[in-house]
Amino acid sequence: MYKVVTSVYMAAIMAVGVVFPASAEEPGAFLLRVSDEVLSLVEEARTVESDQEAFLRQELVTRLDPYVDFHAFAKGVMGKHSKNIEAKTVEAFKISLRDTMVRLYAKAMLAFDVKKMELTSTTEPRPNVAQVAMLITSGEGATFSAQYNLRNIKGDWKVRNVILDGVNLGLTYRNQFYSAVQGTQGDVLAAVNGWADLQEGKDVTVVAEK
Repeated sequence: MYKVVTSVYMAAIMAVGVVFPASAEEPGAFLLRVSDEVLSLVEEARTVESDQEAFLRQELVTRLDPYVDFHAFAKGVMGKHSKNIEAKTVEAFKISLRDTMVRLYAKAMLAFDVKKMELTSTTEPRPNVAQVAMLITSGEGATFSAQYNLRNIKGDWKVRNVILDGVNLGLTYRNQFYSAVQGTQGDVLAAVNGWADLQEGKDVTVVAEK
């Protein structure tokens, strides 16, 4: 068994937008193409002489923002706590969640040394919904699985959740957020403001089999 520390963002990076008409690429094919682009970006980051992680973080925010439904993801993580609060609080949490996830993801991509991402299955259980499964391989030959849950929104596919080696990442973050709210005696705004500090140093451990 080979253990590697990775982030919840190992999932989100592969979610991409795609036009919905029949002539457009299928979600799986498009995902593979963008995976290649992301791997190229990681290789580019390795050539940076200064802060490789900072470079990768900045590039990932630009690449991911149009293709990940961060607003829906944030509301899903907040769950019942997203109700009866100001829209600006949800927006603040969306940005904080995005930034912490990208930071952890960039660190994981550089540490895990991802070399290959292979499509294993694609299903569309109902209109505008797709599930894409991939096998991700490191330079040492370690592998782990990822399932990307996508939804078509106004003609574009966007990631809504990921299951990484059996770990539901959206649910993992929701449990952490609920615990944070409980720790602030129900003060949702305080939990939102403290999210970045809470996530400092946290990762999702993935067991990958050779």
